[in-house]
Amino acid sequence: ALRGLESDDLKGLSTENLLRTARDLNVRPEDVPATLMERLSTQEAELLASVAAEPSPPAVLPDLCVVALKYVRLERQLAEVQRELNRLQNMGDTGPALMDLLHQKQQMIRALEAMKPPKELQ
Repeated sequence: ALRGLESDDLKGLSTENLLRTARDLNVRPEDVPATLMERLSTQEAELLASVAAEPSPPAVLPDLCVVALKYVRLERQLAEVQRELNRLQNMGDTGPALMDLLHQKQQMIRALEAMKPPKELQ
């Protein structure tokens, strides 16, 4: 499931480096735990060990977590587009840049609606 994540999906997460390191591992599945722990900082390794020690999995299906991370990234990007729209509108700009941003915003809203995460992830 991690291979489905892009760098922008992880941007700003407190676990960004941990997830990126896990995603980028190119080892046999049985070697993942040891190799991953070796490549993490002490703090990241402690976090991973504490999550692994939990009596039950901390999350639902990994694929749903990937969808949720992509959803949050798209929300962040939509907020950036909205800030830029506000800036242009405050300047009185009605040119092509504004129209492009409005089109981007519309596409992002549609994409968000199409990938609404399940209730248990909200």
